[in-house]
Formats: sequence, structure tokens, C-alpha cells
Amino acid sequence: MHNLTSRVTEAHRIVKARQANHYSFRLPGELSDYKENALYRYIARWSYIRRAYICCDDVAASFGISVRQATNILSMIHRRYGDVISCDIKRTKSGKGNIIKTHLLVTEIKEFKRCKKVKKASASRDDNTSEAMCLKQLRDNFLFCKKKLEA
Repeated sequence: MHNLTSRVTEAHRIVKARQANHYSFRLPGELSDYKENALYRYIARWSYIRRAYICCDDVAASFGISVRQATNILSMIHRRYGDVISCDIKRTKSGKGNIIKTHLLVTEIKEFKRCKKVKKASASRDDNTSEAMCLKQLRDNFLFCKKKLEA
């Protein structure tokens, strides 16, 4: 009898979108143990695990999303979340013309907890109120003096 060996492939699962304007995506097998809330965090974790530079084409192929969406997410990782996700960036020209691709290598992911933002508006509102009162007093004094001079 032949010894049958099954070829093991990395399984992936589909993560359903939580909003109507978002799309579902495919989660690579390397990330099956992780539970994240956002696609950008999965992509950052995937780059961190691989320890290799990734580009939008790699992300699109592995996560089953469009290249445009992958490009936006890579940009978001290093621009908006640079304080939480440390990464190295490499830009290269590819293909004909001046097409520049951004390659990203995540070096560290800091864990964070969301906290409620402290309202700074109350302090600025007090400043605005006192400033408005000062301006109102100046206006009243100016108008009063003007009326006094006319009389």
C-alpha cells in the first residue's frame, strides 16, 4: 500500500465586515491565533510576524482585498498610527514610468488601551468667554465714549 501523505496548507478564515460600507477579508493562517479589532492591526501583526518588507500587492493577495484598499491601509499604518506601530519604510520605483511603491516593515507593536478623551473644550470655553467679555466691554466703552462725544 502506498503511504498517503496529505499536503498541509495554511488554513485561512474569512472575517466578516462589521459595517455595511466595509468588506470582508481573508485572514492568513499565521494570524489564526490573534484576535484584533481592525484590519490595519492584522496587517501590522502579519508584517511583524513575517519580519519582511511588505507592499500593497502582498497585502492584497494575502488578505483578499483590493490593491487600492491595501495601499490606503499601509499608508494609514505609518502615518496615522506611527505612535503605536513602529515601522521602517522603503520606497522603490517599479514598472514603467515613475510608479513608486511603499514597502513597510513593522518593527514593534505597542499595546494600547483606548481611554476617553478629556474635554479640553471647557477650559478653552472659559478662555473664550473671558475674551468675549473683554471684547464686549471694549465695544461698550467705545460706543459709550462715542455717544458722550456726540452729545
